[in-house]
Amino acid sequence: MDKTVWILNHYAGETFFDKGGRHYSIAKYLKRIGFEPMIFCSNAMHGRKETYIKSDSLFTIRVAEEIQTPYVFVKNRLYDTNGKDRIINMVDFYYNLIRTCRLYAKKNGAPALIYASSVHPLTLVAGIKLAKRFGIKCVSEVRDLWPESIVEYSDKLSKNNPIIRLFYQGEKWIYKNSNAIVFTFEGGYDYIKEKGWATEIPESKVFYINNGVDIESFNYNKENYCIVDEDLENEKKLTLSIQDL
Repeated sequence: MDKTVWILNHYAGETFFDKGGRHYSIAKYLKRIGFEPMIFCSNAMHGRKETYIKSDSLFTIRVAEEIQTPYVFVKNRLYDTNGKDRIINMVDFYYNLIRTCRLYAKKNGAPALIYASSVHPLTLVAGIKLAKRFGIKCVSEVRDLWPESIVEYSDKLSKNNPIIRLFYQGEKWIYKNSNAIVFTFEGGYDYIKEKGWATEIPESKVFYINNGVDIESFNYNKENYCIVDEDLENEKKLTLSIQDL
């Protein structure tokens, strides 16, 4: 039985070099229980006009040796602002991700499962479309609510804006067409019910898995990177945290 899992995350490139982070840890533990994860990410650094890997190819593969997991760095337009150029970067990643996955699958075979993670929804759309093409299931991980976050932080765009209303329909499409939905925050299904989508999106396919802590890494760091602070160790001194103020 094929146990290959493709994890799609636009911004996962940094985790390859940091050797940590949500999808790095997910891949590490999937590997230990017999799965074969691969992480697909952008080769463009977030907010910097630089690439992680020097290459003009559509995609470049590097293996994270510590977890024996391949990272597929997808060619992507660079950007250093949070405006139009970043939106173009998102769209560009969407198209190049689909091209990359199709080419890779043609040569090496399709995965058993796709796990697509948002920061922006186009990665989820790509995951769903690829899963349908390969005849497999797609799990969509929702890290930010689009367009809800835009509405909450914008002074100009309301829920009644035609573009925003179109985005809401796209969001609903993603939830309906995902085989399972993982929210990284609590109350995901409450949000779906508030939108009036519960009759079309059953609660049985909605899950909550927060970012949590990699206990193994935490324990290692606790043992190997201790900081001795005389003030904190002194029981005669009163120490206040920011939360106490």
